[in-house]
Amino acid sequence: MNMDNHLTDDQIVRYLVDPVDLPSGFIIHMETCLHCQSEKNSLESKLCRLGEIARSSAPEIRKRIILPHIQTEKSHSMSWVRSPAVGATFAVGVLLAVWLGFSHMEQQNKVAKLTTEMIRDEYLMTEIEKLDRNDLPQTWIDISSDSEVDLDDSLIEILTPGS
Repeated sequence: MNMDNHLTDDQIVRYLVDPVDLPSGFIIHMETCLHCQSEKNSLESKLCRLGEIARSSAPEIRKRIILPHIQTEKSHSMSWVRSPAVGATFAVGVLLAVWLGFSHMEQQNKVAKLTTEMIRDEYLMTEIEKLDRNDLPQTWIDISSDSEVDLDDSLIEILTPGS
C-alpha cells in the first residue's frame, strides 16, 4: 500500500493475475476501495486493448497444430511400427559396420602374412643362390681345371692313403 492507503500498481496487477497469493487485507481493500477498483478497471481495460492489438498484429496460423492428445488414429496407428523398424535398422547398421571392420582387419592380416612369406622366400632364394655359386678361392679352381672329376680307385688312394 502506498501513502494514501491504496494498493500499488504492482499489487493491482498481482490481484488481476492471481488474487489468491495476496494477503486477505489487500483483497478486502480492493473490494471496498472505489479508487483501487477504478485503477484495476482502467488497467484491465488497457490490458484487454493490448491483447486485441496483439491478436490483430499477429500473423494467421497457416499450419494446423495438432496437440499430442488430439492426434488422429492414422498417425497413432503407425507409431508401433516405427520404433521396432528404427531399432532393427540401427542394429543391422551396427552389425554391418562391425562385420566390415573385422573383414578389413582380416584383409590387412592376410596382406601382412603374404608380405612376411615373400620376405622369407626372398631370403631362401638368396641362400640357394649362395649355395649354387662356386665359392672356392681362385687358386683352388685353377688346380682343378676340370669341373667334373672322375673318382676312380687310383684317385681315392692318393687322396686317402691307407684306406
